[in-house]
Amino acid sequence: MSVMDPQRSAIVMVFDRLGTGYLGPYGGTWVETPALNRLAASSLLFEWAISDSPRLEAACRAWWTGRHALCPDPLADDWSLLAMARESGIHTVLLTDESAVSEHPLASLFEDCHFLRPAPASMAGSLEETHLARLTAEAVDLLETLSSPTLLWIHARAMQGPWDAPLDYRERLRDDDDPVAPDRVDPPCYILAEDHDPDERFGITCAYAGQVGVLDACLDVLLDAIDSSDIGRDALLLLTSPRGYPLGEHLRLGEADPQLHEELIHLPLLLRMPHGDRAAQRCTALGQPPDIGATLAEWFGVVGPATGLGGISLLRPIGEPSANLHDRAASVLDGQQTLRTSTWFWRQAATDGLYVKPDDRWEVNEISNRCEEITQAMGEAARQFQQLAALGQLDRLAPLDQILRF
Repeated sequence: MSVMDPQRSAIVMVFDRLGTGYLGPYGGTWVETPALNRLAASSLLFEWAISDSPRLEAACRAWWTGRHALCPDPLADDWSLLAMARESGIHTVLLTDESAVSEHPLASLFEDCHFLRPAPASMAGSLEETHLARLTAEAVDLLETLSSPTLLWIHARAMQGPWDAPLDYRERLRDDDDPVAPDRVDPPCYILAEDHDPDERFGITCAYAGQVGVLDACLDVLLDAIDSSDIGRDALLLLTSPRGYPLGEHLRLGEADPQLHEELIHLPLLLRMPHGDRAAQRCTALGQPPDIGATLAEWFGVVGPATGLGGISLLRPIGEPSANLHDRAASVLDGQQTLRTSTWFWRQAATDGLYVKPDDRWEVNEISNRCEEITQAMGEAARQFQQLAALGQLDRLAPLDQILRF
């Protein structure tokens, strides 16, 4: 099978637990993210990328097989982005500090795997001493050795790992009369009390924001290295995350009793095309992790995943009607299921919940008792999605009822 362009490469940057709420390109104003802003200015930004499952192993499966979390597990000879790339002569390289990624069954399909073992956790004295800076240095060195065609996949633990940002990265976010930022290194993982001290949550938020500051500084270095590398100048560059980090929006911190809400399942997704194509454009259609596998397959000119598995290439012209992409996005986790359309968010846990989108960003106002018809229709659409996903036939989804689209 031939490649569309023998010099075509792609670089994927994954930063775990990077939520959209603290990023400038997604409306965040509290934390300065100049490198992310710079990337967004030259990229096609997807405003509503929604996780199909916040489990890391499910995210890897979605990226590398184009399968939604509700679809059955692939068989040994089913489609895989990594296998198709290797068969087409594309060099596939994985760099990660996350053992769950390097040890994922599909990761063995990478030709080269570079694993950076995490150092003992402690607060860094400078940016250069942080673990993410070490991973960035490894990526910069690796870029100098690669030539096209290459798929370079960089997966950083980021906020899933120790919060080792220097203390001044946390302190710069507080005013003189604010509480001192905590010096904790372990990511918080517990449920806040209903009557918790607001200073407790504020301090944790400062610590998280400090990590975002470190990430942005490292991204700045990485973007410069990519732009000056042999493969980077003409490569497709993609930045995303498998999940966000709850910071008490629904009393949850980190992985404690995860709930499928905005802060966990709304993902950053930026695609930078070579030569400024589609720069500074925004797409409001819904996207999901399986789309990344389909997108990279189209980029490299290889056969993509079956359309019924959920992945749709994001390289389609965004000027076309959004129906060309997804009109709904489903997420699942431990008996919970959600469905998102352009105007509604339905969540089923112990009971059904309904929220208006995009107005109610953090899902504060639950209105199912005032919109029973909408709630029932969303529940039925979610059940249809689940049934067809189990059969690998998501391309047979019936059009959404009009009341769910407007």
